[in-house]
Amino acid sequence: MDLDKIFKMANTLYSSGDYGRAIDLLKHTLEKYPNDFQILYKLGVMLEESGQYTEAIKYYERALNINSDDIELWYRILELSYYLDDYIKVLECADKILELNPEDNQALAIKIEIEKELEEYNKISLYDKILCENTENIEELYKRGVLLYLMGDYDKSLLIV
Repeated sequence: MDLDKIFKMANTLYSSGDYGRAIDLLKHTLEKYPNDFQILYKLGVMLEESGQYTEAIKYYERALNINSDDIELWYRILELSYYLDDYIKVLECADKILELNPEDNQALAIKIEIEKELEEYNKISLYDKILCENTENIEELYKRGVLLYLMGDYDKSLLIV
């Protein structure tokens, strides 16, 4: 069976809600064509759409081994990494996108946002360390609560303050 027919069959299965069989069909086809960009990409998309983000990233990364200049793939990995709270990977993807297209304002904005968030989390980690060493330090506990509030984590900030 040629790849076009396999893609059509996988799309039909997927569209009818049979995600598992569609994904299995593409994984089986990948055994025969291990370096086919389209199979890797399509498999990543199906896994992503079915909520299997970590697995999707693996196939997207394999596709990048074939075409590392594909900005759309870098964005897909960036977005999934963000959902998985893997901010280091988000920054790596943003850097690669900016390397490929220095004028990409979206990647630049994401990079700035994530770097700011990481800086705030590092401050919270420092406060946690101080509090673990001295639980009577009310001023530091208050600062931690304020930081959490400013970051939008209102529930945690209220528990502290």
